[in-house]
Amino acid sequence: MSISFNAVKPTVFSFMLLYVFLSSTVTAAQNKVDACLKKDPITSQLQCLDQHIASLQRIQESWENSLTVGLEEIARNKGRKDALAKAKKEKIFYDKMVKESCGWQYLLQLPNTQVGALFYKKCEIKMIEQRIDNLKYFSNLLK
Repeated sequence: MSISFNAVKPTVFSFMLLYVFLSSTVTAAQNKVDACLKKDPITSQLQCLDQHIASLQRIQESWENSLTVGLEEIARNKGRKDALAKAKKEKIFYDKMVKESCGWQYLLQLPNTQVGALFYKKCEIKMIEQRIDNLKYFSNLLK
């Protein structure tokens, strides 16, 4: 059994494009965090990270809405709402998980609360970025 180069070529090309896109997205997000951390004083860093978090949360919310709409449509068509209920429950769990996962990083930096806040916010950014990637993936599965 042989595979022709023409059959493999689009797949390799697709993976290369995906890699370049994901690499540039990760790099752009890291560049924003790095730019925030170069500011002085630390309160400016915290404000900059807050703005970045707010921007990411808006993106996250739009993907959560996309997933919810898709699950609601499936629930209407199939008459089963259990997946939608689980997704809503998972959102509550996610919010708690972020607070717990990032909270211990804050506590580790005490008594310096400002450095603790930096650690918390950097952790929150990473978790939001991961959540957005997961929401995109699952939303696209529903299409």
